[in-house]
Amino acid sequence: MKHLALCYLFGAACIAALSSGGSAQIPTDEEGAQMDREAAYYAPIRYAIIHNDIFELAVDQRRMSILMLPEQFTKRNLMEVLSLIKKRFPKPIDLIIEVHTTLKTIETPEEDEMARDSGDTRFRRFYGKYRRASFSRDEEREALIYTTGLRPYKEVLVRLK
Repeated sequence: MKHLALCYLFGAACIAALSSGGSAQIPTDEEGAQMDREAAYYAPIRYAIIHNDIFELAVDQRRMSILMLPEQFTKRNLMEVLSLIKKRFPKPIDLIIEVHTTLKTIETPEEDEMARDSGDTRFRRFYGKYRRASFSRDEEREALIYTTGLRPYKEVLVRLK
């Protein structure tokens, strides 16, 4: 269970290392040489799940917030992280993921509680200053919208299903 908690925090490399029935295996590099133990548990894409809540609505919905390193915020890396999360959390089907590249745009628990009670707009001032993405999945479709540029600000919509 200890290893699963680490996987929850560190992502791809750990998931791959534990995929063979729970026993860690040391992966090899491009030339077939075994990597050292430290490298074996270091995921190349750094992300952390900040919020992970299930809302019991007419159709249950999972809402997540993820923090990624800004320099790793690419379409390819977003798709890889989304793939890992969709495998890890297949249910409920309805899934909304907000991807952030700075802590400045993520609400603290206290801010979240405050925002529920009012029309809070404090985070609008960060719009266009940092890259972000939003993924949405329901029974019929999946889509990703993500920032491709800040000056000028540009977002791209990708229909995945």
